[in-house]
Amino acid sequence: MTKSDMVRPLRREQTRTRLKKARMLKALKEANGLVSTAVYKSEISRETYYRWLKEDPVFAEEVDILEEKMLDFAEGKLFSLIGQGNVRAIIFFLRTRGKKRGYTERVEQEHVEGIDYTFKLVKTVKNETEKDSEVRANGVELG
Repeated sequence: MTKSDMVRPLRREQTRTRLKKARMLKALKEANGLVSTAVYKSEISRETYYRWLKEDPVFAEEVDILEEKMLDFAEGKLFSLIGQGNVRAIIFFLRTRGKKRGYTERVEQEHVEGIDYTFKLVKTVKNETEKDSEVRANGVELG
C-alpha cells in the first residue's frame, strides 16, 4: 500500500465531515438556532455538534455569526414594536438596556433575628419621587 493509498480515505473522511458541518450549519440557520431541531434535521448527534464547536474554530465562528444574525433579527423586531409604541417592548428594552440611566428593578431583603425572611420587590422608576414610589409600592396606580 502506497502513501497516496492511505491519504485518499483520510481526504474522503475530511470531505464527508466538511459536508456534514455545512449541512449542520444550514439546518441550524433554518431552525433559527435551535440545536435540537438542527441536529435532528441534519442527522448529527448533539455530542458531535458540541465537539465540532469545541475543536473547530472555523465552525464555531460560523455558529457565532448565525447567532449574531438571529440576535440582530430579534432586536430589529423589538425596535419595530418600540416604534409602534408597544409599552411592553419599551419596558423590556429599558429594563435590559437602560439600567445605567436608572431603569432598574431590585429586590430588598429585610431580616430580623428570630423572624423569617421577607422579600419586597422595589421598582425604581427614573425621576420618581419617594412619595410616588411609596404610593406605587402600596398597590395604588399612579396617574
